Amino acid sequence: MTRIDFYTNAADKLATACRIVVKGYQLKHRIVVACPDAETAQRIDRMLWTSPATGFIPHCAASDPLAPITPVIVDHRDGEPVHDQVLLN
Repeated sequence: MTRIDFYTNAADKLATACRIVVKGYQLKHRIVVACPDAETAQRIDRMLWTSPATGFIPHCAASDPLAPITPVIVDHRDGEPVHDQVLLN
């Protein structure tokens, strides 16, 4: 069964998105972070390099050759999703 969660009134939407990605990664989910534009995708990318401070979340863009084997995809382009377990929009 499909499950949909809504997170509203987040003071820092990108930080909240990164926390959700970290939680999903810890649960071994494959995640697509769909960003509205390239700038937001770059900001999420930079944040995932340092969040959490004691770890690393492996991630890349959908166009990267390693995308099929990378657990977290951060992208801003429409297209066929690489993963289908979790979509963070």
